[in-house]
Amino acid sequence: MRKLASWLLLALAAAAPAQLAQGIETKLDEVFKPWDKKDAPGGAVSVSVKGQIVYEKAFGMANLESNVPNTVDTVFDVGSVSKQFTAACVMLLQDDGKLKLDDLAADYLIEFPVLRDNKITIRQLMSHTSGLRDYMSLMVFKSGKFAFEDAEVVEVLKGQSSLNFPPGAAWDYSNTGFYFLKKIVEKLGGKSLAEFAKERLFRPLGMGHTQFLDDHSKLIPGRAFGYMDAGDGTGFRAGITMIAADGAGGLWTTLADMHKWTQNWKNNRLGKDPAMFTAMQTKAKLSSGTDTIYGLGFFLNDYKGVARIEHGGDFVGFHAQVNWFKEQDVVVATFSNDGTQNAKTLNDKVVDVILADLLKPEPGDNKTEIKLSEKELDEYVGTYDLGAAVLEFKRDGAHLKAQVTGQPEFEVFASEKDKFFWKIVEARLEFQRDEGGKISGLTLYQGGAEIICLRSKSFETPPDMLDALVGHYYSSELDLVMNVKRDGDKLYSISSTILDAFPFTVISAKKLSAGPLSIDIEWNEKQVKSISVNMPRATKMKFVRMSS
Repeated sequence: MRKLASWLLLALAAAAPAQLAQGIETKLDEVFKPWDKKDAPGGAVSVSVKGQIVYEKAFGMANLESNVPNTVDTVFDVGSVSKQFTAACVMLLQDDGKLKLDDLAADYLIEFPVLRDNKITIRQLMSHTSGLRDYMSLMVFKSGKFAFEDAEVVEVLKGQSSLNFPPGAAWDYSNTGFYFLKKIVEKLGGKSLAEFAKERLFRPLGMGHTQFLDDHSKLIPGRAFGYMDAGDGTGFRAGITMIAADGAGGLWTTLADMHKWTQNWKNNRLGKDPAMFTAMQTKAKLSSGTDTIYGLGFFLNDYKGVARIEHGGDFVGFHAQVNWFKEQDVVVATFSNDGTQNAKTLNDKVVDVILADLLKPEPGDNKTEIKLSEKELDEYVGTYDLGAAVLEFKRDGAHLKAQVTGQPEFEVFASEKDKFFWKIVEARLEFQRDEGGKISGLTLYQGGAEIICLRSKSFETPPDMLDALVGHYYSSELDLVMNVKRDGDKLYSISSTILDAFPFTVISAKKLSAGPLSIDIEWNEKQVKSISVNMPRATKMKFVRMSS
């Protein structure tokens, strides 16, 4: 086994706690200095080594209105970290003999034709290989807002028939899979997911402060409230939502309870299968035999050359990240109610301190910012094809800003000519040039993936193209009519969807962009046959042109 960083001193007596060497605690405190305020939200962090907690602190405020500080016992919404708990409930149902992971999901949820017609398995739901469009993306697209009831989700999912890709052919993160897993647990378990998890997960492990929130109006003793940046320089706003999102999210917990959960990964006490978490923490495979980056509720990757098992979560003012470095048996859990700070980034900074002796430098580690002239920045301005999405760069004075389809616009910072990085997320990009020295494309590096994006060529819109696109279009899967209209040289939609907020920009004869969305055009000679809207996790939403 590789040796832990030399600063870590584990006491010889079994009952004695592990200790940090002098100066390490100060370094960790410095990581969380942005949270150490009495007039802003913050978070809580826990570090354990070989099962013993060596660092556990809380920062900032849990409730700004009541002036209540965060503590190590504060209860946080951990967003998509919840998925491993939903997956564990499904594993226990398999343990009970009530299902098998390779069963067709439609065997248990016959009311959803998309599961039946595409022969999607339970394992594919758990591993994000089902091809299902993300239900949150669908709901936000259709309503234009992040507020909907469960009955509305059921209605939209019952209308779905096509997928982002054939089941098992690719990997794409989708909350829909875990929404369906929740439904399966409730049908076979005979009770709500919240009650099933309480009985089969939380109570056996002594996790008395953990629950799935299946009703947003329920009271949660000791909870933190999530906060977002107002965006206008006036400070924070409450991150209020009417969505429970249990299954894909919706888990509220504390550092102490999460410690009990992560320690159970090593010696499972749930159900009859001691290797349950080993199976969940094994990479799923595509139908081609290729490994994915995900197991059954867990991401499996490397951090600077050290293998880790991890998952993060984000939900309306909350962020969370839990990392387990199995070989070193180091767990870092970071929970936050500050929507302006990325918990994953801070979590990584903790790991940089804790495992400093083991980490290898990465090409993107250079985060020293340099200034480029406005003329130099103009070289990068334009759109780059991400396939189902568009990556667009704009210059704002001396700043270069980037926007991926379906995501907010953020500034990117140059570390050297043609190389940029984001401060808000752990991602970087490198522009490529052709033989003539002009920018021809870029490579996006994030989460271990390398995505090549070609620069979209300049395109002069034919005079009759805009008129050809004007008309009414209908989506049978969303039961929605879109009216595309023209105002001078601009196209826009009237559909009561998020698409209405953005004018259309012509990228090519077959592609439009609309703010954070992209649109593919299907032609029948000179007539538009259909248009298909794409956003992250929900692609090819087809609208067929109506005759009148």
